[in-house]
Amino acid sequence: MTLEVRDLVVRFRAERGHPARTVLDGVRLDAGPGQVLGIRGANGAGKSTLLACLSGWRRPAEGTVTWNGVPTLDHRRCAKIGVLPEGDPLPGFLRAKQAMDLLDPGGPPGAASLLAQLGMADLAECRVRTLSWGLRRRVALAQSLLGSPSLVLWDEPCSGQDPQAVEAVQTLARTAADGGAVVVLVSHVLPVVLEACDRILDLVDGSLTEQG
Repeated sequence: MTLEVRDLVVRFRAERGHPARTVLDGVRLDAGPGQVLGIRGANGAGKSTLLACLSGWRRPAEGTVTWNGVPTLDHRRCAKIGVLPEGDPLPGFLRAKQAMDLLDPGGPPGAASLLAQLGMADLAECRVRTLSWGLRRRVALAQSLLGSPSLVLWDEPCSGQDPQAVEAVQTLARTAADGGAVVVLVSHVLPVVLEACDRILDLVDGSLTEQG
């Protein structure tokens, strides 16, 4: 399973007083099984936009993203991708365990195990709307790992997390990679990226540069 990004371009149109701009400008990337990639950049650099393109949720103006040779835009043919998007993707009226069960295809790792690894075992029956921001993010992160996806994409996975949870996130990333997955996480928090990843790439002026 290989992730290939070729000449990716995304442009934002002018609106509400903001001029048109090119957010991603010819991005290229290759990643294979067992790798944890960290993409870091300042706020507004285009990290979340890049992750949306990698997941197939956003169509670029130019370029391609393929996973094992299949465009990620082709959701029916593309192998399972686990995504932690930016923001708060979970319905507030659901209990944490219910939110997990909605997407649980069965098989390891199960919902209960993932929630426990993130310190959520005692909160599985709490409604999502009653949880703090950081705890809601943990549920969404655990949801992204259901069914052992072969491509894992996380947007700011350590946002709102305490040190113990950050360590758990790093362990889950490593476990997924050791199982053969490609893990890509984006963050503007330097220590989080450095400690979790095998490769570090900087997103600056719309282009990726790999660090030695």
